[in-house]
Amino acid sequence: MSDGGYAVEDSRTWKALTESMTVQFGTVGPRYDVESSSGNTYEVDIAAGICSCPDHQKRGVECKHLRRVLFELRTRILPQPDGRFARCAAESRRETSAFEQSR
Repeated sequence: MSDGGYAVEDSRTWKALTESMTVQFGTVGPRYDVESSSGNTYEVDIAAGICSCPDHQKRGVECKHLRRVLFELRTRILPQPDGRFARCAAESRRETSAFEQSR
């Protein structure tokens, strides 16, 4: 099973979907703060495709925090960077596809 190029079998995707995380708007721009189950808070910039966590910083991979933000944007749990919720699934896919094309 996969969605948006993510396989559930991938450990980072699985963690993004199952671990307890709190996502909220960051301070500026297309940034979100993700509080992980460990109690650490990381900054995710979806426009740049980066996260401040050690996994992303050391390995350069798309970490579970970045994936969690993208999942919450796609499912309309989280507002887009402009503060709006996507009105439909197609709009949500269009908004996040701009990020994905920049990867």
